[in-house]
Amino acid sequence: MAAFSVEKMGDLAPARSRGIVDPSPCAACSVRGMTICAPLDEHEQAQVNALMTPVHLEPGDAVFDEGEDAGNVYNITAGTGA
Repeated sequence: MAAFSVEKMGDLAPARSRGIVDPSPCAACSVRGMTICAPLDEHEQAQVNALMTPVHLEPGDAVFDEGEDAGNVYNITAGTGA
């Protein structure tokens, strides 16, 4: 799973071609086609990758609590959510 900081999203520059960039983990993600990353090109993937923080949770761990302010957007890349 990756957590995206909502506060940092405003720091992104508009997406535009900048030549070859390092590949983003989004490019190799097995669930990319089913997530918010699906429509992103390689440059946009790199920008999103700059905001990502990988998070590993054990079965039963909470991602967030009911009523909690939203500070992140979560993209589950392995396992399931309940």
